[in-house]
Amino acid sequence: MNRHKFWGIIIIFIGLSVLFHFPFFNFIFALIIIWIGVRVLTGRRHEFWHESKGVLTEDYLRRVLVFSGINTKLDTNNFEGAELITIFGGGEVDASNVSTKRTDIDIDLVAIFGGLKLRIPRGWQVKSEGMGIIGGYDNNTNASDKSKGTVIHLKGVAIFGGVEVVN
Repeated sequence: MNRHKFWGIIIIFIGLSVLFHFPFFNFIFALIIIWIGVRVLTGRRHEFWHESKGVLTEDYLRRVLVFSGINTKLDTNNFEGAELITIFGGGEVDASNVSTKRTDIDIDLVAIFGGLKLRIPRGWQVKSEGMGIIGGYDNNTNASDKSKGTVIHLKGVAIFGGVEVVN
């Protein structure tokens, strides 16, 4: 997420807080404290506007992204699942070329004030249990391609944001 989008979102939420009498500044202050706590726990010391790019070879992708993003491609022969949480951030994960020995895979995607897009291999089925709250949680995979391949159990939520799964 670039700085212009970030400040645009902040200004919109200030307006919404005035309109609906929501204590926006208390909310933002709490998010900043949480963000600092996550940074201390994970030991991350790089810049504020960090974005993960490149190719990853992890079998299980687990990331918590606060005010940052991810734009990566997965390359593994034993994909086991993913757990992605974004707060004021987002990005895209291309897992379209992964393979697995498993028939069922759990993927948890949470986007709060941001968005995530996940690309999966063709032929994989998606059973979605996600929900959008003032946001969208969409399964846009090809419904006609229902081979007896791997089944993804997609769970999560999008709050003021969006999650999309495509193949």
